[in-house]
Amino acid sequence: MKKVIALMLTVVMLLGCAAVAEGSYVPGAYEKVEPGLFGDIQVTVTVSDSAIESIAVESNETDTIGVAAMDALTQVIVDNQSLAVDTTTGATISTTAYLKAVKAAIAEAGGDVAALEAAAIAKEEAAMVTSADIIVVGAGAAGMSAAITAADKGASVILLEKSSRTGGNTICSANGINAADSAVQLADEKYIAAGASKDGLKSLQMNNEAAIETLVDAFVSNSGATIDWMSGLGVEFTVDIAEDNRNSQQNYYMLKATADGSTAITMVNAVSKRLEETSVNVYYNMDATSLITDENGAVTGVVAIDESGNKVSFTGKAVILCTGGFGQNNELVGQVNPYLANAVTDEVSPTTGEGLLMAQALGAAAVNLDAIQTFPAVVPGYGMILPFALPGGFTPDAIYVNNQAQRFTAEGFEIPDALLAQDKGEVYCVFTEKNLNGTLEGLYNAGYAVKGETAAEIAQQLGLDAEALQATIQAFNEDIADGVDDAFGRDRNLNPIEGTLYGYRFGVGAHYFMGGLLINDQTQVLKEDGTPIEGLYAAGEVTGGFHGTFRVDGSGLGDSFTFGRIAGETVADKVLSQKAADQSAFLSILTEGKTNWNFTTEPVDEDDLQVILQAGVNTASAVNEQPWLINVITDPEIIAELADTQASAKAPVMILISVINSNEMKILDAGLTCQSMQIAARALGYATKIETAAARTVRKDQTGKWAQLFGIPEDKSARAALFIGHADAEADAVSSASLRKDMSEVVTYITGK
Repeated sequence: MKKVIALMLTVVMLLGCAAVAEGSYVPGAYEKVEPGLFGDIQVTVTVSDSAIESIAVESNETDTIGVAAMDALTQVIVDNQSLAVDTTTGATISTTAYLKAVKAAIAEAGGDVAALEAAAIAKEEAAMVTSADIIVVGAGAAGMSAAITAADKGASVILLEKSSRTGGNTICSANGINAADSAVQLADEKYIAAGASKDGLKSLQMNNEAAIETLVDAFVSNSGATIDWMSGLGVEFTVDIAEDNRNSQQNYYMLKATADGSTAITMVNAVSKRLEETSVNVYYNMDATSLITDENGAVTGVVAIDESGNKVSFTGKAVILCTGGFGQNNELVGQVNPYLANAVTDEVSPTTGEGLLMAQALGAAAVNLDAIQTFPAVVPGYGMILPFALPGGFTPDAIYVNNQAQRFTAEGFEIPDALLAQDKGEVYCVFTEKNLNGTLEGLYNAGYAVKGETAAEIAQQLGLDAEALQATIQAFNEDIADGVDDAFGRDRNLNPIEGTLYGYRFGVGAHYFMGGLLINDQTQVLKEDGTPIEGLYAAGEVTGGFHGTFRVDGSGLGDSFTFGRIAGETVADKVLSQKAADQSAFLSILTEGKTNWNFTTEPVDEDDLQVILQAGVNTASAVNEQPWLINVITDPEIIAELADTQASAKAPVMILISVINSNEMKILDAGLTCQSMQIAARALGYATKIETAAARTVRKDQTGKWAQLFGIPEDKSARAALFIGHADAEADAVSSASLRKDMSEVVTYITGK
């Protein structure tokens, strides 16, 4: 689909940003074209005499990947008048071409590209929501599906993504998606005539003994609903019945949707657009490093590192891990499968296995980690090279050399043993210009291949010894002069390596990880003894057991989207059910007369307001035993600023309530609704729990701490307990805006006399 983007100038002159001096450009519009992933990328840069006014881009790149990445770069370049930007992981080819074209246009306009590359980029600090019902880690197919499903059910969700875009490695999938009995399948004559059914998909999926039947059943039962959901998002599927030769069975269950190219990209585009419409808070460039647990070992959050190196803690009631495989972690790949220690990967996202490792640190079980699907020829960062795209075809008209510039094998497409045996798996293909086809030209234009007029030039760019490479080429040319490869026995395409040369690095690529965290059919992460880790869930390629040791074509996408939705629904149902139970339990205490506390709306005297006091003290809520953070703020101006910031960020508004005495509670109010007061009441779980010996012990300990913290006499500490909670911005019968307004007026510190 062709799309034209034009982002007009909104100049932000920030202190510390290097600006281009007046008169730096010759005013006008400058057009440049560079080859992208799906055709030419045309860039038109319009400049005044002193500034980049706009950048218009016309391309056929994928909307949510290449186009989105170029869109983001355009905004940064124009807003900051700077070229201090880099290519985008997962959209490297598109953004490489885009930046090359932009720089060429600016240079033609008389701009100083080097100065612009050194100009500082302003970092915009935005209010961040760090607490929600559910924290989802990873924004690929599984993570987005989980987040959207949970949000649609009414849960608050934070989605953390390590890279700068959505889609993960889902975009690398080249085939369709498997499902059974979706609406589009049940309306297809071929599907019906074949007698296809859920039982048939189960039979296809149970292709090896390691596949766990309960997980296969969960997938089969929910796969059709996943397709129906995607159809509701505008994805148009067709039934594609094909032979799955590797499984020796007819696959009646594959669907394809190619409106945006591949099925994977079409689906990712639809889900990414739906994500933008939800209440989910998405944070990019967040590298999750560890899980947060409570005193009982339940998972309650995630610690992540942002792009500035700051540590950020995100807390909630449950965490869903959707972090994919670990192709970018060579050390881990080698540990679980020594044969593949020297493999590269075609994964375009920064998949280093953090989800797997974080869960294992808590005792999570993992299965079939050594079951890794590979591709024979992969260029790191770019992807797979198909046999017809090799220089000269299936038997390459080229030479393969290792990092010592030595030829080591008869060149071919599927020679994994020879490639993996080389030091660090470093293998290079060197070929002549006559074999430069469309794929290889794209590889060169994207910066993954190099060009030279001599062996020495090629060697320098590939990081090889020039003399050694020259000697290897000379030896090969002399050897095959008689039409025979005496060194290694290659039997075709025996032509001399001479003239203009090209070269690129490649290797055996780790493509898909069948193994991972062991989950049950509710996506709970399990320990070695089979019991779940409370609060921890997982979906997609980070999990194991569903595929066993072999992946049926089409079930990789099915796994991620379907189990992502199962996770989102399961966790949302549990969290929302617990929230309702918590509120109901408290309200029943009030209505059943187990306490004679009353809500009043009497205004609080100014004399009662104290100086600003901020404390990070974890207390315990008696209902759900989750930590509450005490944050006492009394300055009216700061309270107003906080409320405005939180409202604009769609954050839960903090409620601060003080128990005045054992019989009365005051809430600073400017017209609280009954529903708002019920939501506020959730924060009082600790104080209103039906007393037990354990609760009394905890209360005594906490009130002593509060007395010391706030300078309250010990004999009055029991009636000066402070609590903090989160308003539910989606409460029934109250609009979000109204509730935020109401709750913002509750943020104060009230003391009793």
